[in-house]
Amino acid sequence: MYNYKIIPTRKKTFQLLQNSLADRDNSKSLEVLEIGIGGGANLEYYPDNCNLTVVDKNKFFEPYFKKNAKNYPHINYKRTVIQCAENMTEIQDNSMDIVVTSYFQCSCYDPQAVVKEILRVLKPGGKYVCMEHVGFPKNTIGLYIQKMVYPIWFLYSNGCTPHRDIAKVIKKAGFSDVICKEYDFGHWMTYIVKPHLIALATK
Repeated sequence: MYNYKIIPTRKKTFQLLQNSLADRDNSKSLEVLEIGIGGGANLEYYPDNCNLTVVDKNKFFEPYFKKNAKNYPHINYKRTVIQCAENMTEIQDNSMDIVVTSYFQCSCYDPQAVVKEILRVLKPGGKYVCMEHVGFPKNTIGLYIQKMVYPIWFLYSNGCTPHRDIAKVIKKAGFSDVICKEYDFGHWMTYIVKPHLIALATK
């Protein structure tokens, strides 16, 4: 149900990427890295002619992802790297055209370290695409509630931290250009994870 509800957000996120690639030569393949890809919910929105590398800290997702990936012939799956995103030693410097994370930064160990690694592996001019639920603005009742329920939420939601300011992390990381769009996800979403972020950052 959750994946179904956020389809419009995925479309908006990747439309932002497509707009930034308007002058691209489609005959040249794009090197794409997705971190924490899960079952591959983003695959149908990828640009044409992609070479895909996947990074995750465990292999549990692979059977679901590989089955789904067969439905998208415009993507050439290259390999899976089993590593933490905070230290992607098997991914070379300046090797990726695009890095994608979606609903990952809320539960990773160190968002600053992850974004630092993303900057390292992106080619000059490469794009970081981020879709995430984030904290309410400072000094709001929403942020207070997120912090109050965090200890229990963390235990029952696979390590999720609902009050992170991911936009701030991306803006301070050293990208040459950052587009961040924050919005309230709507009445159906659990209040704790209502604020959402779409970001496109260029190295």
